[in-house]
Amino acid sequence: MRSLIMAGVLVLAAGLSATPAAPATAAAEVTITCHGGSFNAKLNPGVTFKRATSQITGNGELGVCSSEQNKKITGGVFRIVASGTGNCLGPLTAGHGRLQIAWNDGTTTEAPQASIRIETNRFSIEAGNMRLSGRATTSPIELGTQCLTSGFTSYTGAVDIFTLGAN
Repeated sequence: MRSLIMAGVLVLAAGLSATPAAPATAAAEVTITCHGGSFNAKLNPGVTFKRATSQITGNGELGVCSSEQNKKITGGVFRIVASGTGNCLGPLTAGHGRLQIAWNDGTTTEAPQASIRIETNRFSIEAGNMRLSGRATTSPIELGTQCLTSGFTSYTGAVDIFTLGAN
């Protein structure tokens, strides 16, 4: 009986060691810094003065990017799908979701557990060794009007900086 169990363990171990490694992504290979870009997010349901949870779908563009290790990376686009809780008194929403970045050279970076925080004047997305921050371009008047009526559903911002792998 022991020899059957041992044979099964050896077969399982051999199978695990023969499994190919996952394909490398930009996150595993390089340090990247980007300046500038844009961010647009939709919040559903809209944020009001009552604290509640919203689904967040955000898309953006990373401006001018550089990487010492991979000169081909000069820009990228990102998407975040998350769930967050907040209200119009602030933060508008803070939560977690999945971040995906598609680089101009065809590589991708994914973070299944990214945190997002959207405030009236700033926003940030963080995941592991990735940091993205920026400022709101949504008008404070528009924000206030939406908070008082149907709820704040659309947020726009400008990316200040994105770093991947930099300390």
